Amino acid sequence: MKRLVLILFVLAVVAGMAVAAPVIKNPDTFIEAEPGDAVSLDPAVAYDNVSWSMIGLLYDRLIDFKGADLGTFVPKVATAVPTVANGGISRDGLTYTFTIKPGLKFSNGYPLTADDVAYSFKRVMITDPDAGPAWVWYTVFLGTGGSRGDDGKINVDFKDIDAAVQAQGNKVIFHLKTPYPAFLSVLCGKWGSVMSKRWVTEQGGWDGTAATWQQFNNPPTGKETLFNIAMGSGPYTLVRWDPKV
Repeated sequence: MKRLVLILFVLAVVAGMAVAAPVIKNPDTFIEAEPGDAVSLDPAVAYDNVSWSMIGLLYDRLIDFKGADLGTFVPKVATAVPTVANGGISRDGLTYTFTIKPGLKFSNGYPLTADDVAYSFKRVMITDPDAGPAWVWYTVFLGTGGSRGDDGKINVDFKDIDAAVQAQGNKVIFHLKTPYPAFLSVLCGKWGSVMSKRWVTEQGGWDGTAATWQQFNNPPTGKETLFNIAMGSGPYTLVRWDPKV
């Protein structure tokens, strides 16, 4: 008798679970909960995990980690991960060359070119907000900590920024100040996101010239060009962002 009661109880629980199953109202919508709001959608400014989680879905980078393996890389915008053997890394470790995949497009249809890639890295460096990610590229390319001195005044020459990352045809060439073994790893950071030079300029952002770069250096918080807008070549496109809803 006790066994029969137990079976009936289990059947009743299963039936109740079937009846109480929630209805999925928006099966085509993915919802992710984060511990806080993003600080910015601008790859040149964002330096927090929540912002990076959003930026990572909107933009591509030259290469990326292979899943959870932080020691193995896979090409994204680039055709291959550079090595000394394939000629992508110079033997002295100071020059890295990436060939950009042909036919890539941003989500609005603009073509993605080597010039866009070079622009994206330079834009991070010229933006260089306080407590932002630009120090990474200044360390790698110029051997300095940023674009400003302790007095807050700009103390770098744009020609040095421009020479650090060059676009030549379908290739992007990086010139490092000293060998930097972790260079491929830092390229996977969200500060390595590829932006459209044409689109950013249309939004009122830096046009890529030496004449205007200082106007976009260290923008006030929330006033950066891409604070709440984004357009990349990643798997997702931004519909809207309502900060602190």
